[in-house]
Amino acid sequence: MKIKIDFITNSSSTSFILATKEELSKKIFMDKIGVQGNSKLNFIFDELFNAIDEAKEDLIEYIEKYEKGKTVRQFLKSKKYGEDTIKKVEEYIKKGHHVYWGELSTDNGGTETEAFFSMESFLIMEDDFYLNGEMGGI
Repeated sequence: MKIKIDFITNSSSTSFILATKEELSKKIFMDKIGVQGNSKLNFIFDELFNAIDEAKEDLIEYIEKYEKGKTVRQFLKSKKYGEDTIKKVEEYIKKGHHVYWGELSTDNGGTETEAFFSMESFLIMEDDFYLNGEMGGI
C-alpha cells in the first residue's frame, strides 16, 4: 500500500458565458445582478465583477485562437453545455450582443469570492444581459 504525503488539493472551476447588449461595465453588472445601495455585502459582487471581467474573453475570438476549426456550437458542446444554452448563445450572437466565455477557479490566486462562485451555479437571463455559470448550462 502506498500513502501520499505530499500536498493534496481539491480544485474547482466553473466556466461562464456572459452576453451583454452594451459593453460590460461595473454599473451594468451590479444593476443586472440586483445590487443596490451601500449594502455591507456589495464587496462580494464587486469582487465577482472583477474576477469575471479579468477572466472573460470574447467567445468568437477565443474559439478562433484556441479551438481552431470549431463552431460556437461545437465548442459549447465540448464544454458540456446543453442544447438550450447553445441556442441562447447563438441567439445573442445573432442579435449582435457582446458574448464572452471564461472560467472562475479556486486555483488561480483569486479572492475567496472567486473561489466560492467557482463552486456554485448561477444564472441571470434577460433580453439584454445573460450570465450563465451553471454546471452544464441551461
